[in-house]
Amino acid sequence: MTELLRLDNIGKTFSRGDTEVVVLDDLMASVEPGEVVIIRGRSGSGKTTLLNVLAGWQEPDRGTVDWGIEEPSKWENVAVVPQSLGLLPELTLGENIGLPGRLADDDDDVHAIAEKLEIAHLLDRPTTGASLGEQQRAAIARALIRRPALLLADEPSSHQDLERLHLVWRLISEAAAMGTAVIAATHDPDAFAYADRILDLRGGRLVSSDLRTG
Repeated sequence: MTELLRLDNIGKTFSRGDTEVVVLDDLMASVEPGEVVIIRGRSGSGKTTLLNVLAGWQEPDRGTVDWGIEEPSKWENVAVVPQSLGLLPELTLGENIGLPGRLADDDDDVHAIAEKLEIAHLLDRPTTGASLGEQQRAAIARALIRRPALLLADEPSSHQDLERLHLVWRLISEAAAMGTAVIAATHDPDAFAYADRILDLRGGRLVSSDLRTG
């Protein structure tokens, strides 16, 4: 199968006062279409930095990200669920979910994906009038509605109770079954069952872990 992307010797260093902190250290990895890869690591280990590099929001100090798709900045190709969620407060939940389709001059079935995440009854609600968990599910719906080639998600179920955590990850798994590759950072062990691979970020490098262990 053709790789969706390959990371080759990715390095990233930050300055903290007089100290240089290596966050990503000659990182090597690849991801294939339809694969769900979970990134684990301690807080501050570089998980968010890695996702930011993949999203194009930060430049690595060295190394390359080689894509197997064209124009990775398009919504149809790469979608992101950041920890901040990135919903526009002046829009309703439904308008936020449907925004990628509007930008692409296309109509998507907002109600259908919202129903899967149990927020269809909230589509006309202002974003600020929804709970944090509901907002997070709206951000996930917005990311997946265009069936992107790659989903980058930073703690995508952190604001969910256990039942809705599985709701979120079942939708992510459904997207993967249709070909979307997923790279998600999460600490939640209940999410690990949905992964094809779990990679621990240690010392700036990704280390494969046994899916049966935590």
